[in-house]
Amino acid sequence: MVTDDRLLDDSYVVNDNCKLKRATTEMEDLLTGLIQGMESRKNKLTTIV
Repeated sequence: MVTDDRLLDDSYVVNDNCKLKRATTEMEDLLTGLIQGMESRKNKLTTIV
């Protein structure tokens, strides 16, 4: 792979992709938890009202 006029080692690209996938998974987990928390609070407020 050629980027910025430099040849990148395949192991670097694979490692970078692994880091990106891990960060994406962590972000998805964070957003899922946030959505579930908001839905839970919404349900509690609906029950109270």
